[in-house]
Amino acid sequence: SIDAMRLLQENRYLIFIITNQSGIARGLISMKEYKALEKKIENYLYNLSIKIAKTYFCPHHPNAEIKAYKKTCTCRKPEPGMILKAALEYDLDIKNSILVGDKISDIECSARAGLKNSYLIRSKYNQNSNIIKFNDLKSCIDHHLNNYVQW
Repeated sequence: SIDAMRLLQENRYLIFIITNQSGIARGLISMKEYKALEKKIENYLYNLSIKIAKTYFCPHHPNAEIKAYKKTCTCRKPEPGMILKAALEYDLDIKNSILVGDKISDIECSARAGLKNSYLIRSKYNQNSNIIKFNDLKSCIDHHLNNYVQW
């Protein structure tokens, strides 16, 4: 994954993390604990020369235990809210952006946001999908850069 993120940066991509965090809504992790974990991940990557432009997360869930987070929202994937917010805040060319995910809901989110390039990494969450899957992030990014990037 680190090599893939370096390739993206070398090809002038900004890297964002777009993540559902229903564990907050379900009371499995506090907001403070989540934010500490997010910072730890970003610092770890930064020390490997990987810059995360921004992390967007959704703490909501329609069946939440924590009342403040119990709602149906436009940010929880497969809804496109987090992607659209990133596109607005960073003036992204959304049609030429890419999304890599490990769940079908990630691919649905990408389509709803208007991205034309989305990829599925093999995981326990997508065993029965007919969508082309890559074994790892590096092979996915190599495929994308070799087939779709034209500067």
